[in-house]
Amino acid sequence: MDEKVEVIHTIVLATILVAIAISMVGCAASRSTAQHASADVSTQYMYPMTAEQADKVITEAMNYQFPDAPILRVELPYKGYFVTRRFLLDSQDFTARMILAKGIDQNGKTVSGFYFEVLDAGTMPISGSIRASSLFDKIIEIANNISKPILIAR
Repeated sequence: MDEKVEVIHTIVLATILVAIAISMVGCAASRSTAQHASADVSTQYMYPMTAEQADKVITEAMNYQFPDAPILRVELPYKGYFVTRRFLLDSQDFTARMILAKGIDQNGKTVSGFYFEVLDAGTMPISGSIRASSLFDKIIEIANNISKPILIAR
């Protein structure tokens, strides 16, 4: 009987340790209109728009994705917005940023605008990644309604 109890205690302890290890594992990712997996220059784009328009893009996207959360303004290193989502012991940070860029329009003229990034980090790898992707998609949708993307000038 003692041997069975010891085995059960060992299994319970191992399960608790695995659960703690999984909950402490962090995950971070970024999505950007200027950085695609292929790193091909032809897939790196920006949006010709004013700073006010770019700010509107990320404000609307953040409010859409996180309607009930306090969203904080970020000034450095790039302007944007930040929010933290929590569930039990887990949390995930999301940052949407607008980064000044130069692009080449269809006439070959260099124009100013912005590219957008979404950063996420935390202990919610599945739901955090899904929400970050959804936020990035919303940013692109709103930006496309204001301006059409063009290639970044290198």
